[in-house]
Amino acid sequence: MFSVPLLRSHATVCLVDRDRLQLYHANRSVILVSSAISLYEGKGLDQFIAVIIAFHCLSFKQNGILDTFVEGNLESLVKNPQVSPDHKVVQHGNKLKLLNEESKEFIVTLGDVISRDPAIIGWSTVVLKATSDEWKGKKIVVKVSWPSVGCVRENNFLTKAAEEAQKEGSTWAAKHLPKVLWAGDINFGMASTFESVANLFKSATLVGGGGNFVYEERVLRVIIQEELHPLKSLGDVKEIGQVFVDVACVHRWLHDHPGILHRDPSPNNIMCRISEEPDAEGNLSRRVYGVLTDYDLSLWTKALKKDYSKTLQQRTGTPPYMAEELLRGTSTTHLY
Repeated sequence: MFSVPLLRSHATVCLVDRDRLQLYHANRSVILVSSAISLYEGKGLDQFIAVIIAFHCLSFKQNGILDTFVEGNLESLVKNPQVSPDHKVVQHGNKLKLLNEESKEFIVTLGDVISRDPAIIGWSTVVLKATSDEWKGKKIVVKVSWPSVGCVRENNFLTKAAEEAQKEGSTWAAKHLPKVLWAGDINFGMASTFESVANLFKSATLVGGGGNFVYEERVLRVIIQEELHPLKSLGDVKEIGQVFVDVACVHRWLHDHPGILHRDPSPNNIMCRISEEPDAEGNLSRRVYGVLTDYDLSLWTKALKKDYSKTLQQRTGTPPYMAEELLRGTSTTHLY
C-alpha cells in the first residue's frame, strides 16, 4: 500500500475475491476495512462501478500523495520505466519544496533510497540520497518518518547534543554526532483526509464495552543531514575497531552530559565520517570517526521514571538478543 517511499499520508485499495470486494484505507495509524460488497447481490454491481469511478476521480493529494511538496504540477512527477506510460509515481528525481530559516523556498532533489522500513502502521522510516543548491557541494540525505505526535523530535536531541559539544572538554564529541542541516514537520490541514480520519476516532469506543479506542496520531517528520558511510563500507579491522570505540564513548557522553539515553545503538545506526586531515608531518591522511545516528527512540534521562511504567521507556530498538540478561527471565531495570 505504501510501496512509494515518499510523502504519502494514506492509501486506499480494493481487495477483490471472486464476486466480493472490500475497501482498505491505511493512514499510518489505523487500517479501516469496509463491509464486503457482493457483485451479484442487490446493488453490488452498481456499487462496484461507483467505486471504480470514484477512484478514477481522486487527485494525487486525495490519494495521499502530497503533490504540494513536488515542484511544479503533476506533469513534473518522474515516470517509472517499469510501469505503463500512463502511470506516474513519486520516486528518484523528484523535487521537494521546503522553507529555510528565513522562510525562503529551496529545492531538494531526491535520489536513491538508502534504507526503508516498509511498514503500513508505524514510523515507516525512509532515508534517501539527495542534492540541493542550499548546500552546494555537500552530500546530503533526507530522512522521512511518521512518529507519534507525542514523541520528542529527534532534532531536539541532536540540537542539545551539538550545543553541549561546544563546551570545553566536550568538543571531541562533535565529530561523532550527525549534523542536521534542516528539520521540520509537515502539516496537512484540518480539511485533509489525514485529519478527517483522525477526527473520526476522537470519541471511538471498543465493541463490548472495552473502553475508549486510543488513536495514535502521527506526524510527517523530515530531517536533512549530511551523508555518512555505513559501517559495512569499512574493510580495515583497525578502522572498524576505532568506530566501535568512538560510538561507545559518545554513547556514554550523551548520557552524562546532554542527558540523552539513546536506546538504539544497533549496527544500522553505527555510521562513520571519513575525512582527509593533516598528520603530525603536515601530510593529509585518512581519518575515520564513528558516528551514532538515529535518535528516534531516545529519552531525556531526567524524564525517566523510577518504576519504568508501561510507556515507550520499556521499548528498545536494539534486538534483545544483544543483552543476555533479557533472556534469562530475571527482573532487570536496564535500558538499552
